[in-house]
Order: sequence, then C-alpha cells, then structure tokens
Amino acid sequence: MNKKEKPFLVQVAILTAITTLVWIGFSVYKALTNEPEPTVSEEVLAVIQPTLETDILENLETRLYLNDEEIGDTVLINNLSPATDTNDDQIEETENEENTDQENQESEEETEQTGEEDSGITEEENININE
Repeated sequence: MNKKEKPFLVQVAILTAITTLVWIGFSVYKALTNEPEPTVSEEVLAVIQPTLETDILENLETRLYLNDEEIGDTVLINNLSPATDTNDDQIEETENEENTDQENQESEEETEQTGEEDSGITEEENININE
C-alpha cells in the first residue's frame, strides 16, 4: 500500500495549532484560578524612618530583667468552652499536677531543712523499718 505522507508544512501547521490551543487553555485556566491581589492598608504601606532612635536603645539597657527564680512557677490556663467534656478532665489533670509539684517542693524544702537526702522511703516506711 502506498501511503502518502503529509507535506511538512501541514505537519508544522497542525502542531502549531495544537500548541496554540493548549497555550490558550492554560492561560484561561490561570486567569480563572488566579487569586486577586490583597488590599493592604495605608498604615502598613507607610514609609519607615531609616534613623535609629538612641533614646529607645538607652531605655533597653535600663530595663529590669528577671531570671527564672525571680519569676517563679507559671501556671498556664487553657480556656476551653464549657460545653466540652475534656475541660473538666484537663482541670483535674492540672490540679493533680499542681498538687504533685507542691508536694515535691515541700519535700525538697524539708530535705534542705533537715539536711538529709531523699532515699525514696517515706516517713511511715522509715518508722516501720526502725521499729
């Protein structure tokens, strides 16, 4: 069978047409899915002064800085809505943790006062052992 080949210019014209249609399709898709530019307030767009204010830097040096011991224990409270059941559970867990922390701190203070090291034995067990 004699199959005639298409002329070279026809092949180029078909490939060019396909490329053009794909290009137009992607351009339309990009235009339809493109997000609009966000509006920015004038306050944000205001010009920033490039000068360094030395008064503010001097105030930083005179600030009062506290270390962890001076700050003390910080208790974080999670504000969940009262409609959730987990709120009560979390409050109980927080209270239990606070009680355990207080007990540990009290036992450390007692150890410091008596000068004895904690051997992991409670006073009741120590009394029973001594009897």
